[in-house]
Order: sequence, then C-alpha cells, then structure tokens
Amino acid sequence: MAKNIIIAGALLCLFLSEVTFGQVQVKSTDMKQALVFRPNQDAIRGKLAEIREDYIVVLSSEREVRVPFAEIGRIILTVEQGLGRGPFYGAVLAGYGSAYVLAASRDHGGFVESRDLPWYAIVVVPSIALGAGIGYLVDPGSVQKDEVFDFTGTDEAKAREKSRLARAANQGLRESKLHFTFQASHVNSNVLSMLPSSLGYHQDNGAGQFNLLRKVQLTYSVAPKVELGVAWVEFSEPSTSAYAFEIPSNGDFKSYSVSETFQASGEFIVASYKPLYSLVDSWLDLKVGGGFGIASIDYNRRTTVSANTWQQSFFNVADNSVVAYLCGELEFELVDGFSIGLVADKVFGPSRDAPAVPEAKIPAQTLSFDNSSVGFTIGLHF
Repeated sequence: MAKNIIIAGALLCLFLSEVTFGQVQVKSTDMKQALVFRPNQDAIRGKLAEIREDYIVVLSSEREVRVPFAEIGRIILTVEQGLGRGPFYGAVLAGYGSAYVLAASRDHGGFVESRDLPWYAIVVVPSIALGAGIGYLVDPGSVQKDEVFDFTGTDEAKAREKSRLARAANQGLRESKLHFTFQASHVNSNVLSMLPSSLGYHQDNGAGQFNLLRKVQLTYSVAPKVELGVAWVEFSEPSTSAYAFEIPSNGDFKSYSVSETFQASGEFIVASYKPLYSLVDSWLDLKVGGGFGIASIDYNRRTTVSANTWQQSFFNVADNSVVAYLCGELEFELVDGFSIGLVADKVFGPSRDAPAVPEAKIPAQTLSFDNSSVGFTIGLHF
C-alpha cells in the first residue's frame, strides 16, 4: 500500500508537469544579457526583460523592444551562475549526515542524547570542513556561459526551446522545480509516559526529544504557488522507563517499573501552498501544507510490580493505519538552490484503548498515536 501511494504521487507530479508544459509566460526575468537574431534583420543586443506567450521584451539602449517569436531565429543568452553551491551542499550534507550516523549508532534512532554532545563537536565539525572542501572542488563558484536557443525548427521544437529559455532567463528567481527537503525537529511527546503522579514515578528517558531526521520530502512545483510530492515522516518518540517504590504500613517494600517504546513512520502524498508568493521577496517563502498516508505503528508497554510476588503485564499495538499530516514552514534561500527553514508540524494518528494496570495504579486510558514537532529544514532545489 505504501509503495502504491509513493508511485501514485510521483505519477501525479509528472502528469501535472506535462499539463503545464509549453504554457510559458514569464512576466519578468533576471535581466540577463541577450543577443536576438532575426532573419534578414539586424540583431538586437540588450537585457531580456520579459517572456510572453508570443513575444519577448528586450531592454536595449534604455528602450524596450518587443520582438515576436515568429521573427526570431536564434537567441544567445549569457547565463551567469551565482555563488557555487558545492561548498554549501558539501558542508551541510556532510555535517548533517555525520550527526545522524552518530545518533543512530547510539541505538536511539535519530534522537540526540545530551551526554553525547561532545562527540558531535568532535565528529561533525571536521565533517563540515571536509564536505565544504569536496563541494568546492565539484562546484567552485561563479562562472559565465552562453546558451543558444534555436527557434527555426518545428512548432514542438520551438515550444521546447521557449520553455528552456524561460527556465534559463528566470534562473535565480523561482525557477526551481524539484525540491528535496530534510527536517530535524524537537518532538513533543504525546504517547509515552502516561503514568499516574500518585506514586511519584521517577522517569528516565533514554534520549532527548530532538530527532535529526523527522521527515524526508520530495516535491515538484506544478504551479508557482503549489508543490506536490511524497514524504516519509518518522513520528516515533524516544523510549522511556520509570520506576517508583513505596513502603506500606506493614513494612513490606514494594517497587514498580514501567517501560514504554513507540516507533512509527509513514509514507505520505503531500501538497504545499505558498500564500504569500507574490508579496514577499524571492529569497523568502511561507509554505503551508499536508497530506495523507499509511503509517506503521508499534507501541509496547511493560509493567512490573515486585513485592512478595512478581507481577508483569504487557500491552502492545502493532498496526498499519491511515494517518494525516499538517505543517507550516518559513523558508529562506541562502544561495541559488539551497535553503534553510523553520517548521512546525503535526501528525494525526489513530487512537487505541489501553487497559488499566491496577497493581501499578495505572488507570485505563486512551492513547492517541500522534504528536507534533518544531524544528528546521534543509532544502535542495533543482
């Protein structure tokens, strides 16, 4: 079922991209230098200001020249690639990847344990430096090149060249179509530690609440304000254990212990919308979105009461359920194709009735297998 959801999401993205193919109309461009050749007419040199359905506008010698596509033979566009993305990509991916590997090696999944923080400094900082160096070798920095667009072919070929021209002219504004996002978040526990306070349980969390890999998402821009795609979301919580003891009036020592684990992840079809797209600068985006999917849920609770006798009880849930996901993100583009963001999200999962454990003074309760988080995102845009 999960694979079918991912395949359906990918096909939907491809279908919508085909629907929008060829419908090019860029009201403003990045004002790149262009040389426009017209059969039996003088060439026009200037900055490409607009691309419309039937014509382009070139700013030449401080005046605007409207040139119909029907009169254009070729266009040579000077494309200047901005700051090299290699050092940013290399530094972030190497640092992020090494931090996640370190967290996973401590048997807490992607959750960070506070006592391991010195190790993160020892491992992650050199990884960042090494990744930046390798990235610089791959993509050192700004370069300038000329791209040629030929409008002398068939109507289909002209449509392809028009789309390619729009992408090249709009490079650096909002032309990225494919978006790959990682999310790390502080998870607000909602499932675990549902223990009574009457006994004064002492709680011992195995790890902190910060998950280095809450979500991985791949989306495609089907319209300037809309993205569709797929996501993998882990809404697990770090395992917990708690214990308490009491000495009744008869003097017999009695101890209680509870351990809980909750592991859950799901595959979602997601969509996001940019309500402020036309009102904010190109380096800033506000995104709201969500989706539906299938999640695998595994919850276990073990309770032990020790006195004159030894009593244990277990409650387990292992299920696949339909879940929903909502999120809001404020995204900042640092360089072309690379962004960071602030994000808040919520997973809506199923509920299950957990039985009481009278001997441990744990009442019957309803467990909602969902939670929320606040964190940051790292985005790669192509």
